[in-house]
Amino acid sequence: MMRAYQASNAVLAVIAYERSWPFFMTENGVVMNPEQLSYV
Repeated sequence: MMRAYQASNAVLAVIAYERSWPFFMTENGVVMNPEQLSYV
């Protein structure tokens, strides 16, 4: 299961890079916007 998670993150990172999209990876995928990711 973990290998699939890591592989999908790698593929999504490449797609985001190619399209100049911002991309953040989190362990559980709950937080998906920069405002929440920068909250400490």
